Amino acid sequence: EAIRQLNETLEQRVVERTSELGRSNERLRAEIAERNAVELSLSESQGRLQGMLDHSPNLIFMKDLQGRYVDANKQFERTFHLTRQDIIGKTDHDIFQPEQAAAYRANDLEALKAGRSLQFEEVALHDDGLHTSIVSKFPLRQLDGAPYAICGIVTDITEWRRAEQTLRQKQRELQQSQVQLQDL
Repeated sequence: EAIRQLNETLEQRVVERTSELGRSNERLRAEIAERNAVELSLSESQGRLQGMLDHSPNLIFMKDLQGRYVDANKQFERTFHLTRQDIIGKTDHDIFQPEQAAAYRANDLEALKAGRSLQFEEVALHDDGLHTSIVSKFPLRQLDGAPYAICGIVTDITEWRRAEQTLRQKQRELQQSQVQLQDL
């Protein structure tokens, strides 16, 4: 009788434990399914962001607080004839002329110090000569608000500047012509 009772108690415990394990397995399956859905969503989001970055006509980059490139888009690579391997982990001093690199780093530090987006006019040497750009630089922040990187978006305004110079030259020529006509 004692053995039968012990056996029944043991069987009851096995049923309870099996039931507990079944519930635990269901919770784990639900957690795994949820995690897979989150990972898929994150992957899709990263893909959309990378697509936007890589198809932007603007140069876009991100550097860590020490000034090392963490990321750069395809336009950055094309403009300076570099690959991601040539860029990631490097500083401006590794990529650009010393005077340019010093100016870029000073602007990075100013935007970090200000703690907000700032715009700078920067000059860079391209294949066809010097280009002038407006560069928006801003800190990227962790959830606690501490900056962890600096991001930059570069808009080339060289053609605008050239058109401005041409317009000014034409205005001077027109003024000179008007003066000459008045003298006649």
